[in-house]
Amino acid sequence: MAETTDDTLLTLEHDHAELHRSIVELSSVARALREGRLSGDDARAQLVDLAAVLSEDLFSHFSREEEVLFPYVQATVPELSGVVLALVVGHDGVCGVVARLSHLVQSEAATAQPSLVEALIERLASAYAEHAREERALLTSLEARLTPAQRAEVTALASGL
Repeated sequence: MAETTDDTLLTLEHDHAELHRSIVELSSVARALREGRLSGDDARAQLVDLAAVLSEDLFSHFSREEEVLFPYVQATVPELSGVVLALVVGHDGVCGVVARLSHLVQSEAATAQPSLVEALIERLASAYAEHAREERALLTSLEARLTPAQRAEVTALASGL
């Protein structure tokens, strides 16, 4: 996952592409398992690793938002507080699917029922895509609303995470 660089808003947008790629990779491994192109043990090991990396990257991304960006937005642009609250709820939904997926791929059910793994990854992909669209809209709005000094302030706050 990208480290916070010279502009937290741009970093958060970049994270979306990386997170999407991770979900696509999970889907590819699950499909290979279902199609018999990967053995159950190999596929399960890859799925466990990929789910762990995705989970860590998502939690890091959501942490920067919930601990820095969202409180800053609520204090600086209070009319966006409702949008921020909806995004926090979205984080919880995505995290719930990731937790369920992480649990599933560690069990025997992952190799016994590969279509179940694929279905859960599809739920994750759908939930994340919707959330990313909503989040991108907020970031686009902030790019237009925040001054360069405010963007630098958000980046400075995020650098501690």
